Formats: sequence, structure tokens, C-alpha cells
Amino acid sequence: EHWVHFAPKSDYDSSHNIEEYFASVASFMSLQLRDLVIKSLEDLVSFFMIHKAGNDFEEPYQEMEFFMPQLIMIKLEVNDPIIVFNPSFDDCWELIHNSFLEIIKNSREIPKVESILFPELKGYNLILGTVNTEEKLVSDFVDQTFEVYQKNQVGPHKYLNVYKKYDDLLD
Repeated sequence: EHWVHFAPKSDYDSSHNIEEYFASVASFMSLQLRDLVIKSLEDLVSFFMIHKAGNDFEEPYQEMEFFMPQLIMIKLEVNDPIIVFNPSFDDCWELIHNSFLEIIKNSREIPKVESILFPELKGYNLILGTVNTEEKLVSDFVDQTFEVYQKNQVGPHKYLNVYKKYDDLLD
């Protein structure tokens, strides 16, 4: 109801004032939405940054060194004639990467206020602006997380090497 006084009083009055009002509202809401998405992406990155030191270890492996709860559990499986990681590192990265994309995807297609107030409006961009997956900001967040992810592949590979001496038993 704060916007009603901007509306044209007759069919001959200009709609410029109300258009400007809703453009301002949409700009403000788009900025708020972008900020919310960016903060969500930052939260996701910080969630992984807990493990930024990686999980490399000195041999022999000491289980008691790793008290921090893990974000993703990868198990070893015998897949004749080799031992493999389950899930694979590629599958794990796909899950992580898709988490970024999902945050962005869920911020799309949010309607502007005027599209709800005036459902008969057509031909205008009636969707709020948000973060785009191609933005450098997004690739920087993904790259930071990927670095942490790579550092945390060292430990499992070293751990797998502990079992190399038993390869003959798998044949």
C-alpha cells in the first residue's frame, strides 16, 4: 500500500513513477538475494576449509591422530584384482561441486513483487537477478574448495599403499 500513491490516477497519466518505484524495489531485492546466495556459498566454502590442512600423514598410520569428524567417508573395496575407493574421488567431487550449483539454482526464478501484484503483466523481465554460475566469484569459491579437496586425497592414497604388500593375496 506504500506504492499506491505512485500509481497513475487516470488512463492518461504517466506510469513512470510506479515503474521507477518497482524497479527500485526489484534492484534492492536482487541485491539482497545476491548477498544471501554469496553468503551461502561462503558458508559452504568455510565448511570445507575446516579441512584445509589436508590429511597427509607420516607412516605408520596412526588412527588416533584423526579425531576430527569427516565430511565424506570413503571406503576401500576389493574390486578384483584391485582395491578401489568407494565412492570414487570423482563422485565425491561431483557431489561437492553440485552443492555449489544447487545453491545458485535455488535462487533462480524468484519473481519480482510486481509480477505477484499484477499477474497480467507480460513482456517484462519479472524475475529477480541473482548470482550466475559463470561469475568469477563462483569459480573462485569452487577453486578454493577444490584445493582443499585435493589436499584431502593424499591421506587415502597413502593409506591404500599400506595394503599394497597384500596385492598378491588378491589374485
